Amino acid sequence: MLDVEMHNCYRWACHFDDDNYVNIAELVRVLKKLDPKLDWYLGRPSTMGPIGVDSTPEKVTFWFATGGAGFCLSKSLLGKMSSYVRNGGFEELGELLRLPDDVSLGYLIEHLLQVKLTVLDKFHSHLEDLDEINKNDIHKQISFSAGGRPQIAKNVVSVPEEYIVEDDPQRFRSLHCFIYGKHCQRFAQ
Repeated sequence: MLDVEMHNCYRWACHFDDDNYVNIAELVRVLKKLDPKLDWYLGRPSTMGPIGVDSTPEKVTFWFATGGAGFCLSKSLLGKMSSYVRNGGFEELGELLRLPDDVSLGYLIEHLLQVKLTVLDKFHSHLEDLDEINKNDIHKQISFSAGGRPQIAKNVVSVPEEYIVEDDPQRFRSLHCFIYGKHCQRFAQ
């Protein structure tokens, strides 16, 4: 992803997993308010505090945006990252740190480039209780992740069920209908 995003025609690069629902309208609304010529690392951490890395000469702590909720990087920040990620550099960093890619990205951005994570609570991963998101605020959220948690068998957003579970196991179709009611039938076909 990072090598592709280095082209000059992009203002933003956002990553979402294939088990995410992305509210594109809200994502665009939020990104339009921010200047992509400035350094932006947008997302949401999944940890209660910064994490520490011992595989480097000095102990380093930093925040990272959990990939399970998605994250966005500005054009300016992508430009500064280019020398670190070209020609397999990002993969090498991950192997050196022995960390997952989202954590390695946080290390690169927060520690090496000294750009702080801007936390947006509009990004949601399966690591939080999705049914606790207020129904009145669902249309203001950017992303929702699918998946369970050990203590929650089916961790899904609480919206009216428009489809049977077999056709909508993550409730994403129902979520889409809840957010974009008048476009629901077009989506279902």
